[in-house]
Amino acid sequence: MTFSVGDVGGSTFYFLNGLRNSPNGAHLASGMETARLNVPHLAGSFAIWGVVFSACDFKRLSNCVDGRDFRG
Repeated sequence: MTFSVGDVGGSTFYFLNGLRNSPNGAHLASGMETARLNVPHLAGSFAIWGVVFSACDFKRLSNCVDGRDFRG
């Protein structure tokens, strides 16, 4: 799920960034190339963040189920 969020958001961001920073006459190609090169890194970072967040959240909730004090 988080990989998809990074993929869609990153595609939009990097495509628009490539459009804006390209020379005249090469806007579309530059936008697509910028997105193609940068989106996998961003989407992978989102996926790793999602895994770490889920693991920490699961650990926190499992402490509550075990009868230990839940501190929020």
